[in-house]
Amino acid sequence: MSAPPGCTLAQLADAKRLPVEFLSGLGLRDGQWSEKTQQGPVGVPAVVVPYRGTDGRRLRDRYRTALAGPDRFRWGRGEDLCLYGLWRLTEITATGWALLVEGESDCWTGWFYDLPVLGVPGARAWKPQWAELLEGLEVFVWCEPDEGGANFAASIARDIRSLRVVRAGGDVP
Repeated sequence: MSAPPGCTLAQLADAKRLPVEFLSGLGLRDGQWSEKTQQGPVGVPAVVVPYRGTDGRRLRDRYRTALAGPDRFRWGRGEDLCLYGLWRLTEITATGWALLVEGESDCWTGWFYDLPVLGVPGARAWKPQWAELLEGLEVFVWCEPDEGGANFAASIARDIRSLRVVRAGGDVP
């Protein structure tokens, strides 16, 4: 198994068309992931993405080790999987609605435009107990224009009956 190509905060910001300063303000930073290869451990440049709880306490980190590809994320040690953006839950609740998206980068874009967004850390990562966090809110889910997007929305709809689906057009990058 070869190590991923690596990723820096500047590269990620450029690819997502967001200011580095904005992403840094969310706690993202350049770091390194130690990847085990056949030749031994290799240090891979990675963007460290902190997952924090409702109280702002760091729960665990996710590492972005590549801009593209199916194997571009790694999890650091820490607590159980959770929604990304929980530290914003009080602010989101005050709006009366929430938009669920797949992954962190869709959250960053939403937050850049002042939207009340929470991220599910992967298309198959939804956990039924997360629905309790959203009780009393009008909840929307952003559905990517692929089969994974439809499955993502369906998994959430099993637990949030009043879920509204926003379907992305085929030309959305």
